[in-house]
Amino acid sequence: FLHLSGGSLGGTGVLNLVGGGPSTWTGGEMIHAGTTRVAAAHTLNVTGTNAKTLRNNRVLDNRGTMTWSSTGDLHGGDGAVFENSGLFDMQNNQTWHHNHGGPFLRNLGTVRKSVGTGASSLNLSVENDALVQAQTGTLVMNGGDGPNTSTGEYQVPATLLFGGGTFDVASGSSVTGAGTVRVSATVLFGGAYDVATTAI
Repeated sequence: FLHLSGGSLGGTGVLNLVGGGPSTWTGGEMIHAGTTRVAAAHTLNVTGTNAKTLRNNRVLDNRGTMTWSSTGDLHGGDGAVFENSGLFDMQNNQTWHHNHGGPFLRNLGTVRKSVGTGASSLNLSVENDALVQAQTGTLVMNGGDGPNTSTGEYQVPATLLFGGGTFDVASGSSVTGAGTVRVSATVLFGGAYDVATTAI
């Protein structure tokens, strides 16, 4: 497991996070064209008040559980990719900034906002091919959905804001829930749409 509290984690190989007890990322950056992989049975807790950065072509490959809590923002870019095929659980009201150019989240698992009555903002591109859940507060997606279309589900019991960029929510996708979808970006809805309130 890993406890990263500052400095830089680099290299071009694969760092596998496994073992007993969760890993923690409380500060510092992950850089270079390598991969940090969270194993299927492992948890990476991203927490603390310090900023954390993913950049320089680094891949963060979450196959387990990654929680993001406390008041520290995330930053990303320079070709970095967050591949999520597990659970990415936002438990705060913070922002993942797009301030180095080109960060990208490809979701093949679950992206969820489960804690906080304010806004959790994803300013990077998010391609959703599995499940996004806005369970509480407002989940803000400000970066479009990347170079490809999104074919997954968006479940909206609370509020989901398509805030910036262009989203191509393609045929086979669904946007459903008893909450509110707010749209201030360009969004092409090609699949099922059944939401209690839509605000444009």
